[in-house]
Amino acid sequence: MSLDPQAAELGAASGLQSKVLSEDEIELRWETTDEAGNVGFIVQRRAGGQNDFESIASFENFAPLKTKGVQGGVYVYLDADSGLQPGTWVYRIVDCDTGGTKSAMCQKLVEIESREETTQTIIVGVFFAAIAAACVAAGLFLDPIQTTSAGRGF
Repeated sequence: MSLDPQAAELGAASGLQSKVLSEDEIELRWETTDEAGNVGFIVQRRAGGQNDFESIASFENFAPLKTKGVQGGVYVYLDADSGLQPGTWVYRIVDCDTGGTKSAMCQKLVEIESREETTQTIIVGVFFAAIAAACVAAGLFLDPIQTTSAGRGF
């Protein structure tokens, strides 16, 4: 099993949120509060375990990635690339300023399950829920502490 040290540094509080919509669609969302000197963003991704990011969208060719002004705003990008497959992916948002400087702003590790994996997860969850329900029912019916005659007292 290959460990991805760059992805291991990623935390949920990185500022980039993701939502897996399907095997080949990921929604990315981030928010800024100060964009003084910012012209826009570049969205990059790489496969888990790989070193090199590829740019998949830029403010230069996708208008919603252009700055929303000095006060910042909320950005949403839908990655629906045909090259996206189930597995581990790392997304990164790069900030571009008016001087041409590019700096990584936030990144996020995303796991995409195949349809088969999702189905197996649901089946296993239902199986364990049924076992838990059976154990609770058996515990209620086989409880040795229950009294059997209402007329007796202590």
